[in-house]
Amino acid sequence: MNRVAHLLIAAWLACAAVGFAQDLRVEYLDGLLEVQSGGSWREARLGEMVAGNASVRLSAGALAELAAGELRVTLHQPGTYAVGALLRAGRQSLAWGLGRLVKARLRVLFSAPTGGSQPGGVRAWEVQDPLAELGMMEDEEEEARQAAEQAQQAAVEEIRSLLAGGRAGEAATAAGRALERAGAAERPYFLFLLASARYLEGSNAAALQDLGSVQAPEEAPWFPEYALLKGRLLLEGQAWREAQDLFDRLLTGSPEPGMAQPAWFLSAFCSLQLGDRIQARRRLERARDLDAGSEIGVQAKQMLSSL
Repeated sequence: MNRVAHLLIAAWLACAAVGFAQDLRVEYLDGLLEVQSGGSWREARLGEMVAGNASVRLSAGALAELAAGELRVTLHQPGTYAVGALLRAGRQSLAWGLGRLVKARLRVLFSAPTGGSQPGGVRAWEVQDPLAELGMMEDEEEEARQAAEQAQQAAVEEIRSLLAGGRAGEAATAAGRALERAGAAERPYFLFLLASARYLEGSNAAALQDLGSVQAPEEAPWFPEYALLKGRLLLEGQAWREAQDLFDRLLTGSPEPGMAQPAWFLSAFCSLQLGDRIQARRRLERARDLDAGSEIGVQAKQMLSSL
């Protein structure tokens, strides 16, 4: 039996195991989360277990992460949620292998040269501006600017190397240090790297919080990585439409097949959750046809057989 088959079986077994879980544990809480109890609402506490037949209500500006084993739900949109529906969507996510898929793909992307598939000569955080170098600067100021840029670029390479090597905790520490020295132009990219590190070490709510103030323009070299990570985190909070819109923005830019395939696969999951099975099938077919022999291609074929 090949490696892909083993991974698929493991994903299905994980899903089956979680299927017996009836409760979700409050793992992270920033702001007000309430639990419906006996017809009334009460404030949830960090670490408490929320029954599978209960409902939770998230206030505006709050962030909460609920978990049951491998199943994780990150809520960021205000509203009322049935815990049973969160469990069902989480089990489907495990069956599709979404978390493992995104983590593996991020590590591959971070092992590529700075800026993902973009050509060299562009700073990782930068959107090219042909007018940016026209101004004249004094020699000392220019030297200081170049030294600062070199230090920032060295920090980027260190963090990406740590992420590619699976050393997410060290990468988070390095990203935190870099943020303290980063200027306004570099901060969004270092926040994205910090979010990636936290996601890869399992701190999903903290990762989403880091991304809260980050808006990556589509022309940025790191937009594909950003779209993949943020879209995955949005899926956990049942923000299906928002996640699908983000994946569609990525796909509109004609990304390389290695980036397009996971985007098609993840967007198919969004379509399924939105009740559009026909669109889900079409998106899965696109993911399969890009590389039928890859792990994602095999998973897409498997999911097509179940629709």
